[in-house]
Formats: sequence, C-alpha cells, structure tokens
Amino acid sequence: MNILHISATVCSFVSLLLLLISLGTDYWVEIGNRHAGLWNLCVDSLCVPFGMDVLGPDHVTRAFLFIGMVAGAASSFGLVAAIFKTHVGPISLVQMSRATSIAAGLAAVIAMATFTRASLGSPVYYSWSFALGWASFPLFIITEVGSSRTSKGHFPSSHLSTKLHFDTPEVWVQKPVVPLGEVLGTRTTPGGVSLDGMVHLEELALLLGKLTQTAQSTDQETELSPAMSCWRNTAVVFSFVGFSLLLAALASEFWVQGQYHMGLWKFCQNGFRCVLLDMDVPGYIHATRAFLLTAVVAGAISFFSLCFLCCSSHSGSKTLVRTSAIASFIAGLCAFVAMAIFTGVYSEQYQWKFHTWYDWSLGVGWGSVPLYLLAGEYVHNRNVNIS
Repeated sequence: MNILHISATVCSFVSLLLLLISLGTDYWVEIGNRHAGLWNLCVDSLCVPFGMDVLGPDHVTRAFLFIGMVAGAASSFGLVAAIFKTHVGPISLVQMSRATSIAAGLAAVIAMATFTRASLGSPVYYSWSFALGWASFPLFIITEVGSSRTSKGHFPSSHLSTKLHFDTPEVWVQKPVVPLGEVLGTRTTPGGVSLDGMVHLEELALLLGKLTQTAQSTDQETELSPAMSCWRNTAVVFSFVGFSLLLAALASEFWVQGQYHMGLWKFCQNGFRCVLLDMDVPGYIHATRAFLLTAVVAGAISFFSLCFLCCSSHSGSKTLVRTSAIASFIAGLCAFVAMAIFTGVYSEQYQWKFHTWYDWSLGVGWGSVPLYLLAGEYVHNRNVNIS
C-alpha cells in the first residue's frame, strides 16, 4: 500500500461524510429565523417535516444524493478492502472504487445542480449544508484520480502468469520419474540420466523460457489496454449521465411552464399546489410515460453491465458488452420517441392555447438521447470488445 492509496481512501471517507452531513441537516437555505433542508422546515428550533409532499426537484435532489451516498460508501469499502485483497474473483476492488467514485461525484453534482436551479429567484440565501453538498463533488473526483494512480502497475499475484521454478541441474538429471530426454530430444538411460553426462542447462532454460513467454502473451491478450479502458470508462460516464437525466425528467414536473407548470405525473399551480395526474390523461402522455419507463429500464441494464465490465481488470464477457451496447441503443431510441411524442403533440394542441413554454425537465429528457447513443456507439465501435 502506498501514500496515494491512503490519500484516496481518506478522501473517499471525507467526501462521503460531507454528503451524509449535507443530506441529514436542515441548513440548505435560510431567511430570517427560518431555515430548511431536504426534509424539514424550521423556525428557530421548531421543525416540521416535509414528508413526500414536495416538488419534483426536491425529489430529484433526494434521489441523487441517496445514489451518491450508496456509491460513495461502495467506493470507501472498495478502497479499504483493497488493502487486504485486491480482487474478488475477476473484479478489481480498486477499479470498482474508481467507477463508484465517478458515479458518486456525478450523482452529487446532478443533485446540487437540480436544487440550485430550482431555488434560483427565491428570496433565500444558501447556507452551509448546501455548501457541503457541493464540496463532496470535487472530493469524489479526487478520489477517482488517486485510485487510478494507485491501480497503475499494481496487479495481484493471482492475475500474473504462472511462475516456473528451476531446480539445480543435478536434481533434474537424477530425477527418475520424467526422463528429460523425451522432452529435450537427448538420449537417456532408463534411470533418466543423460548418456552425454549432463543435460545442457541452456536447452532447459530455452524451453522453459518459451513456455513462460507463451503464458505471458496469453495473459496480455486478456488484459485491458489503456485505450480500451479509456473508451469503456467514457461509455460508463455517458450511460450514467443519460440515466440520471432520464430519471430527472421522469420525476420532475417542469416539462412546460406558464400560468401553470406540469410534468408527466403532476399538474401544479401557484408553486406548491400540485395535483397528481392519474391514468385519466391524454394518450400522448401515456405514450410518453411508457417509452420513458422502457428507456429507464434499458438504461439501467446498460449502466450496470458497463459497471461490471469496468470493475474487471480483464476484457470481460462478450455477452455483457453486447448487452450494454444493445441496451444503450434501445434506451436512446425509446427516449427519442418519448420526447418527440410529447414535444410534437403538446406544441400542436396546447402550447399556444394555454400560453406556455417548454421548461428544463423537457430539456434534460432530450439531453439523454445523444448520451445513450454515444454510449452505445463507444461500446460497439471503439474497440470495447473481446479478442
């Protein structure tokens, strides 16, 4: 274990601690003697819980902070466990920590950006819980950088080629069980002793050297090259961000805004007065919901398949690579169909009638489409395959 591994481990714990403090405290915003967090509204020391009756951005912030918390805990656990054992089966614990650190950082920045955007224009100012949430993001990224430096050149003995041990020439000559003449092409007596007197050590070393070189070349064929690892990590990031944007669009109610604002599940007037939209909605909303939910499921399959591949120090499974590529393309196409249906129908029938305009939830939904298509293209075409 080196100083970089220790630093990455400490940084991971600090970032996770900041995220937990931010999630659990009630000083995200303040005004006068009132302050609020994600769960409570407080006047002086008297606090009232929000429950689940909050706006979509608050739900999105909560969800992604929870994702960041789980991913950050996995990163910390992986770095600590790597001190004692570097691999669990084919999964590299350091690689797992790198992937989960990136996921935690991205989840944290999406959560904080969502809350920041939703609270802009409000007569409040941000407080220390909000600042701690933002501070966790760069620390998670620093953890990933430290983990990547730690993993370079560090491979456990179980993934190295088999070592061949040499005995002294006399022992080789006197072994009666395996006549070396059958291997080296020399003449031996039935006792295994060379008729020429001694087995040439150079010939023995040459043969064993060829065997060792063959084993090493076989191992190198399954190791990830730096370029392949880079493309795979990029695909993981694209898949995770696309999945995050889909969830944000699906859960929030700022698809359109004007005299009111609405999403796929709620219709809101005067800020917090929201009404749930049940199944009695126009057909285009049903279609949008169905395609978005399909995209979310396919996006989850793509992301977790890529995460498993990313955690392995070897090239992985052809089945997982193909699954992640196909799921990425399905998620992108389903998201495109969903967004096109909502945009086209609402623009034609409702936009000018009710004097509304499209808002950020629709924008992030559209943003997921190119990310999923890029993720699928990277996996399929950028040498992320099995030799």
